[in-house]
Amino acid sequence: MVDLSYMQTKSLWIFLAGFGAVIFVGLGEEPKKFKAPEDRLAYADVVVPILQGKCYDCHGTGKDQKKKGGLLLDSWEGLLEGGEEAAALVPGDVKESFMIEVLLLPEDDDYHMPPKKKTQMEAPEIALLEWWVGSLPKGSQQPKDQTLKELNAPQSILDAAAKLASPEELAAARMALESAKKKAEDEAAAKREAIDGALNALKRDELFKTSLMYVSQDSTELEFTAVSLRKSLNDEGFKKLAPIADSLATVKVGSTLISESVLISELPKMKNLTKLDLSQTEIGDGGLDAVAQLKELEWLNLYGSKVTDVGLLKLKALPKLQKLYLWDSKATPEGAAALEKELPGLETYFGVN
Repeated sequence: MVDLSYMQTKSLWIFLAGFGAVIFVGLGEEPKKFKAPEDRLAYADVVVPILQGKCYDCHGTGKDQKKKGGLLLDSWEGLLEGGEEAAALVPGDVKESFMIEVLLLPEDDDYHMPPKKKTQMEAPEIALLEWWVGSLPKGSQQPKDQTLKELNAPQSILDAAAKLASPEELAAARMALESAKKKAEDEAAAKREAIDGALNALKRDELFKTSLMYVSQDSTELEFTAVSLRKSLNDEGFKKLAPIADSLATVKVGSTLISESVLISELPKMKNLTKLDLSQTEIGDGGLDAVAQLKELEWLNLYGSKVTDVGLLKLKALPKLQKLYLWDSKATPEGAAALEKELPGLETYFGVN
């Protein structure tokens, strides 16, 4: 289930289709228009979605929801009954309604709701809840639900409602995200199937039986770790990774026998690498031209390499680089500092810093 906060959904549809746009909810179906703010039912179309988005997880009866403090907010009866502290809703009395009181407390107050780590109520949401409580007739009987227009809601309330997504928008956004999620899952499954063929073929080679694997059980990314192959992984063996090169996320070939010329020819094929260990290999300044093409790279180990300050500056082409290890290389702290100026998020290490 895709989780969407009420206010975020409004932003989502501004991004996806433009607010008020007509969308198709399914192939062959009639286009569906969203309700204008004045045509929304005060309780079902305004109050319920607000509470559903910000309160039901802790005060609802649905699957995976809880009843914290003995309080349920997903029904009229639950609102009137309240919890351990007081009645959540006193119809017609904003000051006596505990659900409003806790919304207005400072965020660092123990009684403030939603809790500090949860998504907070937006100002239009609070204004709508206050107006709704104050507009209710006194007494325990649930009134007939009416539209904002029928209740003569002031313009400020209509404006507040316009800033929130309608239930139809919320449902449509959820449907769109569910569809996108399903598409992504299908594409990942297809990609995994395609990788499996090449991976299984490689694993018949003694070099790759235990050194090449998926990053996680459900991942479509691979990692190659040559820790046990330092004396046996050479140029010919490294070239065998070409069929799965763009699926590699991690490559660790420190202290292996791979030449710089082969690193130069093969590394650019591994365009999705995020982690690369070239420690104690033949990599030098010339080889960093190939490394600089790996735009997803976040972590790079050049310990014990021939890299100098001149070569380091080539790495400024790596916008995502965060960690760079340089101890026992030909680079200097001054050269690393110059690179850090080019890449403000980068941290370089020379042994014990």
